[in-house]
Amino acid sequence: MLPWLCHHFNESNCMFKIDMLKEFSISSYDVEDIFLLPHVTENKVSFQLRNQPLSNLLIQKEWKKNLGIPEDDEIIVNNLENKLKTLKEGGENFKRFFVMYVCSTFLAPVANRVIDYKIINYEDNVKQIHNLDWCGYVINNMCKAVGSFKNNKNKESISGISGCVLILQLVYFHHLAFRGQPEPTTLSLIKHWSDEKPKERIANEAKASFG
Repeated sequence: MLPWLCHHFNESNCMFKIDMLKEFSISSYDVEDIFLLPHVTENKVSFQLRNQPLSNLLIQKEWKKNLGIPEDDEIIVNNLENKLKTLKEGGENFKRFFVMYVCSTFLAPVANRVIDYKIINYEDNVKQIHNLDWCGYVINNMCKAVGSFKNNKNKESISGISGCVLILQLVYFHHLAFRGQPEPTTLSLIKHWSDEKPKERIANEAKASFG
């Protein structure tokens, strides 16, 4: 289903187009509804990912020191996972590493297991984390991932795609009622979906054809 969803999603304008009568857009508000992430609209700090300050490299060095890995090694999600298990009292390092772990594995997953260094300087400032435009970051990352997937010669394989393509699934499920049965709308939307429920709907729709 995911290759089909990507094919019908225009990443440049965030529009789903199933057919002439079924068009709808995806926005940062959908990300908020799905995950209940902070949706900052005033005095928000936007991610400036192109220009990485020199402090980024210094933060990377400090993180590697706290994680107990050599300076020449990359920080991978396994390093964060192992460290989080030891920080039973919480604290600022727990918050830094937890947010990066969630981003790198789920909200904006990376294909090679190496963390997204472009956002490390934002997450290092724990007091500023809640002011960041997380909903915008997640959807922008997903759009870039869908674009990269479409440019990939092997467009039938979704295994290598980064980005939270789960968003595409859930927006589709909640916009198009299957057999006239709408999905629940209480927030967060993701709480209505177990591991098995999406598989059941996909299997049922595949018999009739998606959309």
